[in-house]
Amino acid sequence: MYAEITVTALSAVAMTDVLGLEASTPEAIFTRLSASNGETVVIRCSGAVWDRLRPQLRKLSQRRIPALTPAGVVIPGRTAPAMTYTQEWIPGDRPRIHQVEGSLVVGSDCTLQIRGENLLPGARASLTIFREPVNVGSFAAAGTTPLYSPPQAIIRFTAVAKGPIGNQIAVLIRAPSGAGSVAAQEYADGKVLLSIVPPAAGTASLIETLVNTDPVSSVWISATALVGAAVVAPFSGSGEIVGPNVAPQLPYRFLSGGDGTGVAVADVLVSGTDPANRLRLTAQRGGNQGNLINLTVRVNQAANAVTVTGNSIVVDRTAANVSLTTLAGLLNTAASAQNALVEASVVGSGASTITDVAQLYLAGGAGEQLTAQIGGATARVRVHTDTGVELFATAAALATAGVLANEVVQINLLLDYQRLSSVVMAEAAGP
Repeated sequence: MYAEITVTALSAVAMTDVLGLEASTPEAIFTRLSASNGETVVIRCSGAVWDRLRPQLRKLSQRRIPALTPAGVVIPGRTAPAMTYTQEWIPGDRPRIHQVEGSLVVGSDCTLQIRGENLLPGARASLTIFREPVNVGSFAAAGTTPLYSPPQAIIRFTAVAKGPIGNQIAVLIRAPSGAGSVAAQEYADGKVLLSIVPPAAGTASLIETLVNTDPVSSVWISATALVGAAVVAPFSGSGEIVGPNVAPQLPYRFLSGGDGTGVAVADVLVSGTDPANRLRLTAQRGGNQGNLINLTVRVNQAANAVTVTGNSIVVDRTAANVSLTTLAGLLNTAASAQNALVEASVVGSGASTITDVAQLYLAGGAGEQLTAQIGGATARVRVHTDTGVELFATAAALATAGVLANEVVQINLLLDYQRLSSVVMAEAAGP
């Protein structure tokens, strides 16, 4: 577990970790931080480094500097903080329970809906595009004016799904043209390549609208324009020399930083790697065990059937093909009802058909699965999303745990490295 620290500087700020013993944390190595007036810097470090940095941050956040007007003029007799900071544990935002829906009646099976936020303790991968704006005084006398200003973040792409699955998504910005377009390639190992042709002006705000409204790209990423009027330059190659028999690689840039708990997914493509028309399978629960779920579709069979055995779902159809809409309906009303394994949804044309699907495993599930208790009784987690959890406990399990009418019953959600609690009142059975 790492600490993510965001420092907002109102003056020059610098910190170091003099021990430098974090070679064993390759995703959160920290040695030095520096920020200038107006800059925001985000770093990751291990828990041990956080313990060493915290005294420095505390002292720096208490220092004062002369306050300035927006024009940079000192305000007599007024001071401002030298810097401020925030800290979050990674992976995952702080989870919260908002409400509990349903009732617990003694002597009956119990189903409860837990509503909240950040119930999947994971972090989304992201990619920030920077530009280095030319200073107004670029051509002033040498040594009097900086040639370039500090790099400026102009647009950010963020994975829709939490967890490391977002690290498999790559983006390529091409030269602007016409109304713009997005093309996608999806591969069996979860890798997704998104090629974005911005609208003619090529600004960050236009790319944001294009990505967020495109039916394909919006499944994987969202875009946020940080400087709407900024023109996003096409990505250029690395310039590396390759051999005569090696095809040059397009300069895709991968998102990074995805971590923690993720939900497994799989896409049944209608044709090749083109994901325009497909069936998306999403595990009902977060965690790496969702990667065990698999789907097989067999056509030209003797009878129509849906069979669920453990984590395996087999769909048999008598016809020579099956439409995406039909298949989604079969999975949502049969497989999920029996075993709470997956939820199926259609992207593109539901009328598109597929034939046989060899055993297809979901991928991208990460972290530990949620476990839960109701009144000390082990509860079955039927559904686990970022905003809700469905729990089920049998009457026998509740009775064994000693749940009685008119008692306040504790609900515990064990999320990876965190625990959430709420309560519900046990009710007496009706006459």
